[in-house]
Amino acid sequence: MKMIFGMIMASVLILNLMYPTKVLADDNMTEWNVQHVIGKFLYSNPPKPDQIFNLQYRVINGTLGNLTEDQHGQFISKVQSTDQGMLELRIPRNYPYSNMDNTTSNRDDVAKASTVIDVNGIGLDSRKYSFVATDCFREYSIPFSKNAIITLGFMVYPEHIPFHGDAVPDHCMAETTVIPEFPFAIPVFIISITSLIIFYRMKFK
Repeated sequence: MKMIFGMIMASVLILNLMYPTKVLADDNMTEWNVQHVIGKFLYSNPPKPDQIFNLQYRVINGTLGNLTEDQHGQFISKVQSTDQGMLELRIPRNYPYSNMDNTTSNRDDVAKASTVIDVNGIGLDSRKYSFVATDCFREYSIPFSKNAIITLGFMVYPEHIPFHGDAVPDHCMAETTVIPEFPFAIPVFIISITSLIIFYRMKFK
């Protein structure tokens, strides 16, 4: 049993190295922070595995209480300010956000046109927030006042067209995605633990 416990503790350490958790700041955040989000490449054929992406965020003149990603790929932020605040999100360009035809040349126009933002359940006109595109990210600056729940998502079309992000330069990959340092560590660990459990059950049966 000591061996099993040791392997479990080692796996926790490996997981922390691979996917560190960032605690949301409860103060005015002028520096960019990172939260891991899961991108799902739905309807891909052959199936494409989920990927972990680095979503960057900060709040100007306010605080962030919570930032989550729901099952539909929407980002939901609970923010507050004593007056007027600004939530800024940097969404990786390669995050799977669209299931429309992927042949359009200007992907930034497509991204902005398909973006849906609401503040406290009321849709925000695209002229009332800022949108900036870089090689690696699309940055949204969304104004709010007092307590607010801000939802940012993308339009989804009923056709089962594969979800996709955009191609990004190689230098963006380390910044936008989580690349495990030990890609085979988890499968090896799971096989080892399963084998040990079966061994001990047979031995003490």
